[in-house]
Parts: sequence; C-alpha cells; structure tokens
Amino acid sequence: MLDAASIDRLTAEARTLAEQARAAELAEAAGRTAEARAVLATAQADLDTAVALEQTASVITVERQREVDAARRRIAGIAADAYMRVGTDRDDVLSRLRVGSGGTDPGYVDAQQTRIFADQALVATRVDLARAERQLGVAQQEERTAERSVEDRRAVVEDRNRVVGELTAAEAAIRDRPIEAEVSANVASLLAVTGPTILGDPLVGAEDMAAFVRARGRPHPTVDVEELARIFVDEGAAEGVRSDLAWVQSILETGWFGYDNSMVYPGDHNYAGVGACDSCSRGFVFDTPQLGARAQMQLLKAYADPTTTAASLARPSVLRPPERLSVRGCCSTWMALAGVWATNREYGVKILTLYDDLLRFSAQRRPAPPA
Repeated sequence: MLDAASIDRLTAEARTLAEQARAAELAEAAGRTAEARAVLATAQADLDTAVALEQTASVITVERQREVDAARRRIAGIAADAYMRVGTDRDDVLSRLRVGSGGTDPGYVDAQQTRIFADQALVATRVDLARAERQLGVAQQEERTAERSVEDRRAVVEDRNRVVGELTAAEAAIRDRPIEAEVSANVASLLAVTGPTILGDPLVGAEDMAAFVRARGRPHPTVDVEELARIFVDEGAAEGVRSDLAWVQSILETGWFGYDNSMVYPGDHNYAGVGACDSCSRGFVFDTPQLGARAQMQLLKAYADPTTTAASLARPSVLRPPERLSVRGCCSTWMALAGVWATNREYGVKILTLYDDLLRFSAQRRPAPPA
C-alpha cells in the first residue's frame, strides 16, 4: 500500500522526469526552429538576388527604350532635314539659273543627291531601330521573367516566415507550459502498476474520514457525513473495496459533499457521479444514502475484478449486472480509472493526492506515543 512518503517520492521522481522530458522536447523544438530559420535565410538570399536581377533588368529595359526612342528621333530628323534641304536648295538655285547652259539645273542635281544621302541615312537608321526594338523586346521579356522570379521567391519567404513564426510560438508554448500537469501525468504513469488497488482493506476509519470532510469541506446540510462514512466502510467491506479511497473519490465527485457545480444533487444519494457523463444532464438517482454507496462499491468491484457477477456480489445488485458491463475488469488500480471512470486523464492522480492528505490528516489525529 502506498503511504504519504511513497507518494512524495514518486512525485519528486515524476517532476524530474517531467523536467527532463521538457528539456528534450524544448531542444527538439529549438532545433526545428533553427532549421526553419536557416531555410528562411536561404530563401531571403534568393529573394535578394532576384530583386537585384529585376532591378538590373529594369535598368537595361529603360536603356533599350532610350535607344529605340533615339533611333526614332533620328529617322524623324533625317526625314525633316532632307525635306527642308531639298526645298531650300531648289528655291536658291531657281534664282540663279543660267540661260543657255543646256537646261541643266544644278539645284535639281543637288536635290537628287540630298535624297540619295537621306535615303541611305534612313536605311541605316531603320536598321539601327529594328535592332534596338529587338533588344528592347528581349529586355522587356527578361524583366517580366525577373518580376515573376521575385514574386515566386517573395511567396517562399513569406511561407518560410510563417513556418518560423509557428515554430517559435510552439517553442515558447513548451517553455511556458505549466509543469504540474506533466508531473501529474508522470505520477499517473509511475503509479499505474505500483499504485494502490481498488480492492483491499482501508487504512483510515469512518471517524477520521468524516472529520476530514468536516475540517476541510462544507458538506450539504442534508448529508450526515458521520453516518455516511460508516455506510461507506460497511459497504466497502462487503465487496472488498477500499472504502477510504472510495470516500476520497466521492469528495472529488461531490465537491466535499457540497455539490457545487455538480451534475448530481444531495437528494440523489449519488456520491461518485455514477451515470454522469460529458453529454448527460444528470447522473443516476438512488433512493437512500446506503443504496448510493452500495452502487459505488459494486461498480468499483466490477471495474477491478473481471470475474464479478451479480451472483458474486455480497448484496443485491443496485445497477446493471456486472457481467453485462463492457468495463468489467478494466481497472485494478485507482490510477487506471483515469479516462475510464472519468474523462480527466489526471483523475487517478487527484484521488491519490487527496488520499495522501487524508493519510496525513488521520496520522495527525492520533495521539503521540508515550515518551
């Protein structure tokens, strides 16, 4: 049987295990965060490179556009200049025509030469324009490609930032998580095998059980805790259930028999939440305190002993015959009740922690041995 000192030792051991597990989990989380940050740094470097390439492509595009614009201006200038020169030369020559020169018009000859020179210049400039426009098209395509590359890499960086944020938050949650729940879980694990069994003899009598409730709780006026404690001891003895631990279970289930925020009421005589569930509105109702205690003890025996039947019970069955229960024989210890009798995974730990208090309380009430 576990005593207070044993529970203290197991709690200290469970705390050490919880701290070691926390450190390992935190180290693993920190490693994942560091890896994600490294991936983010690589993605950011890729983005920076892509941005630089986009800026270079943009500068080249602007320069190519300038070349195209310059070529177009040169073409326009050549055409305008040729027109003006032909017109001016013609007007000037006409005023200086030499009669009897054979009809040759020097101004006409100059105009032809101007047109030839202009045509040659236009051809060359148009070649330059075509080349410049091709280069502009290539530059614009490269700029669009660079822009898409920047968009893709920016999306990657944003995704990597999100991952880093999530991992950082998860790491902080591990670091800030209260360790008490982990200690309780480890105590549950350590006591799953070595913890006290449901069946067995109690260590605390009815008088100390009742005094424990009177000293620390506020039992409902309709509950005579002294009489109820004696009923628990009697019904527990009949089925071989540890009545003192069943008493502690009832303290948890009823809020020290005060029934605050409970699914059962004092008049239900239901001391262990029998029939209550997360989706139920109320538990079972029993006619008398004795029947309520008896139902609890019989159900605990069915949980603990896979051979329990209605015929093997010491007293008439209050509930469904044990042989029809799917949970029959599921839990030999109080720790094993967690997640079965109640959904709370710390149910067994809470029972044993409060039982530790009962043991201490009972020990303090005993007279000191004579010197």
